[in-house]
Amino acid sequence: MEIQLYKTHAYGREKNNGAHFYIIPEIKALWVEWFGYPTEEEYKAIILDGLEVLKEKKLEYWIADTRKLELISESANEWTIAVATPLAVKNGLLKLGFLLPEEYLAQFSVEELANNAAKEYQKLNVNIPLKYFSTLEEALNWHK
Repeated sequence: MEIQLYKTHAYGREKNNGAHFYIIPEIKALWVEWFGYPTEEEYKAIILDGLEVLKEKKLEYWIADTRKLELISESANEWTIAVATPLAVKNGLLKLGFLLPEEYLAQFSVEELANNAAKEYQKLNVNIPLKYFSTLEEALNWHK
């Protein structure tokens, strides 16, 4: 399976906060590999850019790789539900997979976000399957 690095968002003096975007054409996926602790503004910019890539490249599956992501603020979670979730639907999202971080608080934050997104999809009358994975390989094989 071909995985193409599409772009990188790197912030901070050490460029150690942000995300890498990878496109996996075979399964119409955008793999967003998060790292560090992006500010809320950086987080929002990454999400919005990812949604544009989803739309532009006609991708259907978003893999949120949060294994290297530190905490997400509560207000960023709320913004994701209120703003990004409806945009994801509008931009063609059909499946959402999460690779969870090992650190408990970060994992809890990501799970809370995912569960709230699932509830929002139901309110929007959209059935978007959501699944958690331990490895990228599992997430890539979900399409089968």
